[in-house]
Amino acid sequence: MDVLPFWGGRGDRPPVFCLPHAGGGASAYRKLAKDLKPEVDLQPVQLPGREHLTKEKLVDDVSTLVELIGNSLEPLLDKPFALMGHSMGALLAAELTAWLERNNRPTPELLIVSSYFGDFRHNRVAHQETDDELIAEVLQLGGTSPEVLQDPEMREFVLDIMRNDMRLVRNYHPTYDRLSVPILAIGGDRDPEVPLDGLAAWRLRTTARCDIHVLRGGHFAAHEHPRFVAEKVSTALTAPEDILLDVLRTRLEDQDITLEDDFYAAGGDSVIALGVIADAKQRGVKLGLRDLLTAATIGELVPLLAKAEPEAEHPEFDGLTEADRKLLPQNIADAYPASSLQVGLIYLCELAGDPSLYNDLIGMRVKARFDPAKFRTATSNLMRRHPALRSSFDLASFSTATHLIWQDAEPPIEVQIGDEKTADELVKAWRDKHLATGIDWDSAPAFRCHVVALPDSFRLTFAIHHAIIDGWSFARLLVELLTFYDAELTNTTADLPPVPADGYRKFVALERQAIESQEAADFWKTEADVPPLLLPDRPIDAAPDPTQTRRLPLVKLDRLRTAAEEIGVPLKSLFLAVHGFALAQATGRHHDVVTGLVVNGRPELPGSDHLVGLFLNTVPLRLRTTAGTWADRAHQAWTAEQNLLAHRRFPVSEIEQALGRPAFDVSFNFTHFHSYRDLDAVKLEADSWWAYDKASFALGVDVMIDSPDLGTGIVIAYDPEFIDGKLVDAYLLALESALRSVVSPC
Repeated sequence: MDVLPFWGGRGDRPPVFCLPHAGGGASAYRKLAKDLKPEVDLQPVQLPGREHLTKEKLVDDVSTLVELIGNSLEPLLDKPFALMGHSMGALLAAELTAWLERNNRPTPELLIVSSYFGDFRHNRVAHQETDDELIAEVLQLGGTSPEVLQDPEMREFVLDIMRNDMRLVRNYHPTYDRLSVPILAIGGDRDPEVPLDGLAAWRLRTTARCDIHVLRGGHFAAHEHPRFVAEKVSTALTAPEDILLDVLRTRLEDQDITLEDDFYAAGGDSVIALGVIADAKQRGVKLGLRDLLTAATIGELVPLLAKAEPEAEHPEFDGLTEADRKLLPQNIADAYPASSLQVGLIYLCELAGDPSLYNDLIGMRVKARFDPAKFRTATSNLMRRHPALRSSFDLASFSTATHLIWQDAEPPIEVQIGDEKTADELVKAWRDKHLATGIDWDSAPAFRCHVVALPDSFRLTFAIHHAIIDGWSFARLLVELLTFYDAELTNTTADLPPVPADGYRKFVALERQAIESQEAADFWKTEADVPPLLLPDRPIDAAPDPTQTRRLPLVKLDRLRTAAEEIGVPLKSLFLAVHGFALAQATGRHHDVVTGLVVNGRPELPGSDHLVGLFLNTVPLRLRTTAGTWADRAHQAWTAEQNLLAHRRFPVSEIEQALGRPAFDVSFNFTHFHSYRDLDAVKLEADSWWAYDKASFALGVDVMIDSPDLGTGIVIAYDPEFIDGKLVDAYLLALESALRSVVSPC
């Protein structure tokens, strides 16, 4: 039996076999098949008893019909394919997938279901008693011309098929619980039959990923948006290496990238890498972070690509016990265990008794008029978008330290009127007052806004507790606040990508997994158990106050980039090697040089680079020797960082408890502030940036690229009560000498 009346032979595109709706035949999809070309080779499947198969008997039993279709299609399933079904066809396509899985036959790369309930409640609809009732339902849903039903013979023919199909649906009982293939569920926002919750129930029908898309339209919305369907289907059936290249070209904004290129040489970094992994995962391709960061060429990644596994879901209040949930106050939108680093920062702040510790501020001049109402709206939009801005912490009321997210909080904005002569004084007075009082971490919101309004501009200061966000998140917040405000001023909509709703809960779960990992504990015990570099007698609860700073501009950054490319390592690894070498020169210890390394623990989710929260950890990195050429040192630093990637979320507090002492004396951080480039898309301008932050490292080294306040350079902060200034001088001298040595051959 020929179930493919429009089969035109095998083309270059994988076929998408499409099953029809109740009462429909293959011809109902001729227009859609045409509209989807050339991206998609849609092949409508004909069911017995209709159109060119009218001589075949109608089948009203799903199992019988699926077996018939499966056996007919099997010879054509020897290369990647997809199954698609609309309305009743969705039921058949899903059941056909289950039949293929059960019988060890080839399964689709993607199952597309259109306008049907994932929980199959449709098979419990009331029986239409009369022909007129049945015809009325057919006309309401669309897809059948009213003129066709005016012909008595054709009307009876259609009614016979509809009665058959209604019996098929009504008597259907699923033969499976969950499939193992990805599902794309499409519906219409004005579909009279299938509401959003019915469409969303398809998530319960697969152990793989399931994407839900609601389009403008009725029961046949998928037919009305062929370009959308074409894009989704062609993406799902694209070869993994082509998906990877497309993701890289988009993320790196370079359409000329090939498999022969190097990720870092093309402009990649660790933050962009997280976005690449998340985008690839969303498109069904699994890629390891370490693989991406260590492969010499993109082509080397191709054999390592695999199908993406479904993400575990982390609903609201994930990680709290039932007893804890009962203790939650009213007006709480979410709550989960505070991360180890959050608890550590709050503990250090309380221990030091210094309200300025881990109290981060950034200020700027905004060249735009200040409208109080519009600015408040922009701030409210930012708070709705990022739950972290509605945070507080409770360390005593629950069985674990708890991060509370409130349903709402009043935007904490203080406005003063000034002029060019008084603006700086007003900003400084507010900053000094704020640093003297700090932010209460136990009440929401844990941030403050101060505005000095001038006639044609305003000075903005944004202050937030570091237990809420990290430096990358702070940059994102400021960019998005200005984006929201610009949209209010121009009466437009802020064009911001979606943020994963459970992103921070996912991070907390990943940290819990890391803490429970014996492999991670063993790794850090081996990696960090070497004598302290600078302060052998420093107690574990010491809270340094780095009040002294030194700055080193980086005027030859392009030459350093060239050197890193020639060596074949990321720029960060080259700086890390220079840092380790300078430490060795300053201390006289050239083996087992340990530095704290700030690492990013953001979950690999689509949109994770737009998540706002505290995702950082600072872990010990061990350079076993600083001997050799710069290429040797840089490769060693790169390898050391790659080796710890798998365990980067293991909290430093756990490492220090195992050691019984601080894990390192000096920290190293590398940040490229390329998120500020997004401000180029708004009309308002921001300049005269400044920033303030105070950490608790005895000696901290920060390499900053394109920082809005300091530009590009290295900032060294230290506590003179812990670190001798002469040692810092020796380190700085060795650092400058090493940087000159690196670029001299270039």
